[in-house]
Amino acid sequence: MIDPADSRFASKMILVLRALLATMSFAALLGWSYITLGAVAWGAIVLPSIFLGILFGYVYLLLSIYLSLKNPPIHTITELGVALNLVPVVYFIYVLLHIEDKLSRAAFVPMGFVFVWLLLLLFRWFTFRNVSPARQILTIFIVFASATVSLAALMPLTIDPYSEAARLSEAGARTRNPEEAKRLFAQAHKQANRIKNPYGREQPLGVVAYNQAKAGLIQDAEATANKCTSEGARKIAYNYIVRGQLESGDLRGAVVTAKSYDSGEALFMTLRDIAIARAQAGQTESAKEITRFAEQTAQDPAFESLARWSFAYLATAQAQLGLHDEALSSARKTGDEYAPEQMASIAITEKQAGYAEQSRASVQEAIRGVMALRKDISSRDSSLYELANRLSDSGLFDEARMVADSIQSESTRAFLFRSMDHARARSAR
Repeated sequence: MIDPADSRFASKMILVLRALLATMSFAALLGWSYITLGAVAWGAIVLPSIFLGILFGYVYLLLSIYLSLKNPPIHTITELGVALNLVPVVYFIYVLLHIEDKLSRAAFVPMGFVFVWLLLLLFRWFTFRNVSPARQILTIFIVFASATVSLAALMPLTIDPYSEAARLSEAGARTRNPEEAKRLFAQAHKQANRIKNPYGREQPLGVVAYNQAKAGLIQDAEATANKCTSEGARKIAYNYIVRGQLESGDLRGAVVTAKSYDSGEALFMTLRDIAIARAQAGQTESAKEITRFAEQTAQDPAFESLARWSFAYLATAQAQLGLHDEALSSARKTGDEYAPEQMASIAITEKQAGYAEQSRASVQEAIRGVMALRKDISSRDSSLYELANRLSDSGLFDEARMVADSIQSESTRAFLFRSMDHARARSAR
């Protein structure tokens, strides 16, 4: 017969585990009450699955508190423990088999209760059977080792595949080692493929394609884009490829890609962004070189249908560089219908870049454009009103007043002045 004194450690651990289970259950009861209030507020409590789940949570937690405070017979606590913990174990297995993109760490909370219950039952049986210390140590070691291995295997499933695919592909774009880049991009693909919903997989695939293009792996990037299920997502991925090529300095390659996949708008938008970024960074000559390339490309017959957008983006970049005449010339190439609006955009960009006189001149050109385009007084006033409103919203109050003074309708002009005064007051707060 084993000396009962050998189970003194197990007896002390039972007290510790009972206190731990009670504390966990009380804390979880507060959280469960908050979840219940949320379900009631949203009206979801009437759904049978929600109601039964909430009811089981209260039964589980209240019984856990009761059994941790009392000291029922070993067979009673074993039977109740197994019955109570069977549901969270089955639920956890169900969650594992139906992961859409990642395993929520909240799914481990019920398993924490199951683990504490398991330890409590083990130590109760240790004292009941007077198990030797050596066997106790071996059993606990096996339990903790199994739990550690299982947790290590499951933790990668908690990583967000969207952010992880982006992180790995960005690292692939930065590395100078071609083999390392391919390895990182393969891992990024693996993360994206973890997402079961093919439409949910499209966004990380687009990011991977973008970074592959930045790394100069254009064929790989195109293959990645073609894995997108929907036509719209493939279009976005091709736009990403064009942007990646431009940001890596492959301007002519980006033009070829834009022509192949109808991504001209993304081409000119990115050229504008790069030119503005370089201008703001003080790289004036480099920015001007980008605008010259954009202007030359915009005149390509392949992009003739994009004149409204290509020259609009170009005009904004030129305005940022203080190329006033060139910006106005580009604005006119967007078409008579859109030129005044684009000249207002130029004025806003010039004012923000510190070219106040050029900004006023652009506003005057916009007014002249509206006057020439709108022969009817009512439509002319309407266009001028929209123009003034846009300038006012951008903080160009003096320029907006210039436009307002050209409105012939006194009531429209008065209403516009009041609106501008309110906008100025809001901006001054």
